Amino acid sequence: MNLEYPWDRKDAKYILNVLYNDKGVYESERYKNPMEGLIQVPCGKVDPEETSYQAVCKEIREETSLHTASVYLIIDKGFNCDIYTTDIGGRISQWMEPNKNGSWTFYIWAEWEVLVNQNELIPSLITFKRDIRRVTCKKGKQPEHPIHKITIIECSTCEKIVKENQDHYCSLVKEMNPTILADKPLLENTPVEVKISCDQED
Repeated sequence: MNLEYPWDRKDAKYILNVLYNDKGVYESERYKNPMEGLIQVPCGKVDPEETSYQAVCKEIREETSLHTASVYLIIDKGFNCDIYTTDIGGRISQWMEPNKNGSWTFYIWAEWEVLVNQNELIPSLITFKRDIRRVTCKKGKQPEHPIHKITIIECSTCEKIVKENQDHYCSLVKEMNPTILADKPLLENTPVEVKISCDQED
């Protein structure tokens, strides 16, 4: 055992492991303090004389019934906690400790981003959100964000800007062609399709 590697250290206090695949991550609600009510990933204390890596393997078996080859990510010095990630593919986490936490729920990455932005995750996950997504996001594939399409048009009678299909007293609005693309020159009295991204990247 080479103690030069961070996962072999015996002075870590906690470990946590992000179980994920390319679609999302498994998480559950904490039932007890500290951090009761926040959303967590598998985590736990490191026993005396236990290495960080031994602890993460043990906790994953006890909490999810999975045997994993976890990958060391980073240390959260504020909690003396080693953070790991594990791509579990299509395997499913089992709910092994119903007295400690809620059932393991699979959140797609877009839902995970919402939890991050609303501060509903445990602090370590929020602090190292970028590091986690850098590892869990497949090379060349960026996190998906929902795209909402809204078509807006200018009323030819009153020149008011309104959404397509919005109730409007000018009858001419409803006769316009909604097929124009946003990157073409804007013509008078023609609708424009606007794409709004829900990307809330800091």
